[in-house]
Amino acid sequence: MWSPCSSFSASKVPDTVEYQQVFLYGDENGVLKSCLQEGYRAGTLKSDIQRKNFPSHFVCMTIEKMNAGSVQNWLDKEALTPHGMMVVLQEVAAALAYMHGCGITHNDMKPENIFLHSDGRYVTSKLGDLGLAQKSADTTSDVTRYGMSGFAMATGEHYGTRHYSKDKISTFVSEVAACVHGCGIAGRLGAALEEDLPVLLEKVLSEKVTMKEVRDWKTLQGFEFLDEGGLKTAPSASRAQCRGLVGSWSVVVVDLVVVDVFLVGLAVVLALVAAVQTTPQKSY
Repeated sequence: MWSPCSSFSASKVPDTVEYQQVFLYGDENGVLKSCLQEGYRAGTLKSDIQRKNFPSHFVCMTIEKMNAGSVQNWLDKEALTPHGMMVVLQEVAAALAYMHGCGITHNDMKPENIFLHSDGRYVTSKLGDLGLAQKSADTTSDVTRYGMSGFAMATGEHYGTRHYSKDKISTFVSEVAACVHGCGIAGRLGAALEEDLPVLLEKVLSEKVTMKEVRDWKTLQGFEFLDEGGLKTAPSASRAQCRGLVGSWSVVVVDLVVVDVFLVGLAVVLALVAAVQTTPQKSY
């Protein structure tokens, strides 16, 4: 049984995937449970949660469809270009800056949750999966996760292989510096990568800058993420030198959370929407 919980639009939240409608589904006959269990058994569904018990009701949302996968997909295929990485870093910083300006933290920032959309010529990125978002002034998790996501994009190392710690910051920064130094890219992009990206990464991981400052960082501005085939083409030799640097609407997404926990997350999303409606964009 489907029941509409709420209907809202977050299309004006900068650089964030739009959540459109929410429905409460009563799984009286266990149909959805069976589908999910089969998905886990087949390996087509994966979750960090080892779920043994399933709720009787599921919260389902229609969200904006991002047709080009996630940044992690592109990293796995060695398809993320240096220009693309710079665009992603700027756009995701803008999303986090806006959320932080509204007193909300994301808490699950990683390449897997940065989604891409192609219009056939340009690719744009948006931050998604607000399931762990909450009202909080503690931005440490978002900032350091952003830094480690930048590290993963620059080096190609899978996010989560190594975890952030303050005593490893110099190691992470030096590895990124070594990686971008070997890419052989000239011009403004080359200078931004070799001279400034390691500096920015060190400041982010050390929490010396806010996401608003990163959003406005001079060397992140003015790049374009061109659609060069993306996941449909094999990586070029230039991309392989430095691994890692190289629409339509309404898809239903099932959120496996108990209803009362979901409502907290929904309240956070609605708070974002309310902030959009009452706060001039230039103020964040």
